[in-house]
Amino acid sequence: MGTKRRFLYRYKWFIQKALMSRGYMIRKIEHTTIAPIDVFDLVLRDRMSRVSDFFFLQIGANDGVSFDPIHPYVREFHWRGILVEPVPYLFQRLKANYSGEPQLRFEQAAVAEQEGEITFYAIRDASNLPADIRGLGSLSRDVILAHRAVLPNIESLIEEIKVPAITVMGLIAKHGVEKLDLLQIDTEGYDYEVIKMIDFSLIKPAIVHFEHVHLSSMEWRDACALLASHGYRLAQVGLDTVAYLQFPTTD
Repeated sequence: MGTKRRFLYRYKWFIQKALMSRGYMIRKIEHTTIAPIDVFDLVLRDRMSRVSDFFFLQIGANDGVSFDPIHPYVREFHWRGILVEPVPYLFQRLKANYSGEPQLRFEQAAVAEQEGEITFYAIRDASNLPADIRGLGSLSRDVILAHRAVLPNIESLIEEIKVPAITVMGLIAKHGVEKLDLLQIDTEGYDYEVIKMIDFSLIKPAIVHFEHVHLSSMEWRDACALLASHGYRLAQVGLDTVAYLQFPTTD
């Protein structure tokens, strides 16, 4: 054994002996691959364990399947809820994809600050387009055009449609919602505006899950600050943010 190796061996032995004399033991831990924690799943399952009748509101439901984080839960646990989607052909697919779930309600409308009729920008129905492009829709044409890097000819695919508009609180009043376990938002950059529409003194969702990737850093910061001011804890989960109440109410 070389001088350097003898020194290292004696050094390790000395450290181990010193620690053992104080009740500690050094053990080698084999490397393991640990899957990342799915915070959204943990929060959802915690809430489900506390309530007997889970109820959700999904704003920007698309077709109910594509890039939808709650579709598997709705199917497996038969959640009750309201799904909102303004684009006519996506709305029809949404209803078809949830056939056999009679506890669900569907609203073909855009959530906006004022009720009535509003101009909405969407991608024309085209089966040859990627699912993430087909599902694009916004109250702002510029939000759609921002995807030119992915699809250079996207401008030629945009259609301008008139759709019914309803506010968040209008939706809640229309459907007589008294308790909201989850507010799921995916509105291509309008998510913060939706959050600002909530009257937390009248209804306080146990969980708010929204897409922040299309928000400016200031909008994201302000959205998080607003939710935190109402008692929510927040976690970033990929392109989304999940906000959840620290002490969910007992139902």
